[in-house]
Amino acid sequence: MRVYFVRHGQSELNASKRTQLPETPLSPQGLDQAKFVADRFIHIPIEVIISSPMKRALQTANSISTLTGSTVETNDLFIERRPPSQLLGLSHDDPTGLEIRAAMRSNFNDPDWHYSDEENYADLKSRATQALEYLAGRKEESILVVSHGNFIRTIIPTMAFGKNLTNQMGEVFINFLEISNTGITMCDYHDQTWHLQTWNDYAHLG
Repeated sequence: MRVYFVRHGQSELNASKRTQLPETPLSPQGLDQAKFVADRFIHIPIEVIISSPMKRALQTANSISTLTGSTVETNDLFIERRPPSQLLGLSHDDPTGLEIRAAMRSNFNDPDWHYSDEENYADLKSRATQALEYLAGRKEESILVVSHGNFIRTIIPTMAFGKNLTNQMGEVFINFLEISNTGITMCDYHDQTWHLQTWNDYAHLG
């Protein structure tokens, strides 16, 4: 099985550097990016597109579907990491938001700590594990998944380390792995093992 993970195009709140809401749509630039990445898949056989139901991801998935004819399915396993509700819509330099993010960083390695109603890293690892099990059980040989930056930067180290992925390691990977809007990450699954083939290919953006 081959799985292409695609981060959604730039959203309006990406552009304005605010914390995303589920219903945040693509920006005009993001709509263009979605068309560019769709062009990449015209000649790549894709049997199904599995998308996060968040609007920015679904718009990206539908753009690819329009050109490829592949069916889009939505699945909550591939949504973005859920932040504290208090952060939603706030500018990245908002003082309240900075305090919340500082508290989250300070407690990143505590699997039992939550600021409020967010997913902490332990929660995110658990969901990434469920997502990989779900993909491994699919019958298709070529799948495209449209998801989000933090989630893709979690699912890849989860492939590599499984239950041995610690919060400390996860923090390193989230900070180390850059991922662009509509960046393509290609993975293969065979003999019950995942293999990373390419990371964050965004040649379609020039």
